[in-house]
Amino acid sequence: MELKQKGVDDEIASQSLENYSCDRASVLSVATKYLKNKDRDLKTKQKAYRHLASRGYQSEDIIFALNKFFKEEE
Repeated sequence: MELKQKGVDDEIASQSLENYSCDRASVLSVATKYLKNKDRDLKTKQKAYRHLASRGYQSEDIIFALNKFFKEEE
């Protein structure tokens, strides 16, 4: 909807959205790299969430990666 309002052709917008894929392995990889050598507390988890969100990852993928990472560390 926003793309259409900005003048982007429907066909181009559809193709772009189809090509966009965010797999959980890449989110987990970025999260692991970010959290390396950092404290495992709530504040760090919140910062990691914001970091990943700023990189364009979807909320459900971020939550999956952080839960998996913090569960492995326990």
